[in-house]
Amino acid sequence: MAVHAERRTIEVILDDERHGSPVSQFTLWFGANLQITAIVAGALAVVFGADPLPVMYALLEAGIVGVEAGVWSAENAERLVEKGRPTGPCCARRSR
Repeated sequence: MAVHAERRTIEVILDDERHGSPVSQFTLWFGANLQITAIVAGALAVVFGADPLPVMYALLEAGIVGVEAGVWSAENAERLVEKGRPTGPCCARRSR
């Protein structure tokens, strides 16, 4: 697969120009969600006397909630794009 720079910035990308799949985005998603702060928070909780199992459960639950929030945001952004409305907070003021 050839690597190339995107020609468009915030413009609409036509369906025949789109490429990739949700599976190809896994590395990007995983890297963004593997936060050092979560690892440090879990380690500190154990150091300060919490049991490791509840700490791991809490971190897992926080990760699930984060994914759900991301999916919700993506779905709402998609709906706005379909209606022709801007999705970014910087654009919302200009569209009124």
